[in-house]
Formats: sequence, C-alpha cells, structure tokens
Amino acid sequence: MSFQIVRGAFESEAYKALTVDAGLDPANVYFDNVGETPPTSGVYATVNFSFSTPVVDTVSCEGLENLQGSLSVNVYTPKNQGSKAGEDACLALMRNWQAINRWKPEPDDVLRRACTREIEGPFTIAPDSRPHHVNNVSCTWMARVGELTTTSVLTTRQVQLTHPTRSVRDGSANTDQVVLTHPVSGLKTQEDANQHFAERIELLEAGGGGGTGGTDPNVIKRIEQLENTHDDHQGHDSGDY
Repeated sequence: MSFQIVRGAFESEAYKALTVDAGLDPANVYFDNVGETPPTSGVYATVNFSFSTPVVDTVSCEGLENLQGSLSVNVYTPKNQGSKAGEDACLALMRNWQAINRWKPEPDDVLRRACTREIEGPFTIAPDSRPHHVNNVSCTWMARVGELTTTSVLTTRQVQLTHPTRSVRDGSANTDQVVLTHPVSGLKTQEDANQHFAERIELLEAGGGGGTGGTDPNVIKRIEQLENTHDDHQGHDSGDY
C-alpha cells in the first residue's frame, strides 16, 4: 500500500494553504504524531489525516491502488479576538482542497489521481480549557496510486521522430521507444529501421547500392513521391510505390 505517498501529497497541500495562503507560522502547523506544543500566542493548526478501507484495483488496471479517507484541520486562534483569523485560515484550506480536483498528473507521477469531496466547515468547536477559539474544516478524499503496467498500441501518427528533419506533430513516444512488430536482421525498434533506411539511401545516392555501380533513379523517385504524398494522404500504402 502507498499510504505515505498519499498522506504526503494531501498534508503538503494543507501545509501550503496554512502557511503560504493563510500566513501561519510554519512551526505552528502540526501533523499526526508529530507532537503538538501549542504556542503561547498567535494562531496554530493541527492536521489529522485518516485512511478508510483501501481497495486494490487488480482487475482492469494492474498495479494501481484506490485509497480513500478523510482530512480534518483544527485552527486555534486567541480567544476574545473574533472569528475572522480562524475562518480565514479555514477558507484558505477549502480553496486549496477545491484546487486539488483540477490537478493533473505528469506521465511519471506515481500518484495518478487525487480529489476531495464533502468539504464542510468552518465549524466552531465548543470552548475547552485552552486559551484558544477553535474552528474546524474537513473533507473526504480519494486517490489512485501506482505505476501503469498496461500496454497500448502506438501508430505511426502518434510517434515523434527522435531526429526530426521538418516540423512534425507532437507524439507520445520517440522512434527508439517503439518496438517493431516483426523485427528482422537485427532491427528491433523504429529508430533502428530509420537508420537502416538512411544508410541504404545514402548508398543508392552515392552509386554503391546496385550491381551496376550507379544511382538507381527509380528508387530515388519512388522515395520522393512517398515523401510528397504521405502528409496529404494522412498515411500511405507502400504497395502503391
């Protein structure tokens, strides 16, 4: 289970909201089992992060974990100074939790999805013996963690050239990352095939690729025709050339 990855992601967002957005002293933000030492003055907060029953998804997406839980934050402000300071800190947290729902992972992120639901508060907690007024805000959360292990089929329209010679569309893989369907003569990737073709074309152009010792004008003509018509046809049928 990836408990610490998920805990770290949500706790770091709460820390940023409290310290950067709400302006709390970083030393006055406390997390689970860290040791709460209330300051003698000013504002401080405690962040409580909990897991509910985790679910491992091994049916459709092997290696990915679905986890759920709750997040609750108490904000302590000096008594008899009004509710604004505590409620402003809670508002910063609520805005931060809403922004999490717009987060999109990078391709190499282990955390594949994070979202918050049922954001509630700020509630006023009944006074206790401590010299602070207490506001609480909470939410439930869901996360998906793990490295994608499923494979997908790439087409030539999705592949970006490793060494492009002209403008090409953005792709999701380089030619040296695409394995040939039918490897031959030691050529295993699309990049291997490209290099092989480039070397053969150079031989033909230099007059070293045929038995007569001269350039094969028909081969060069067919290659030029292929290049000129590929983009227009959005692909090509090699049988036409």
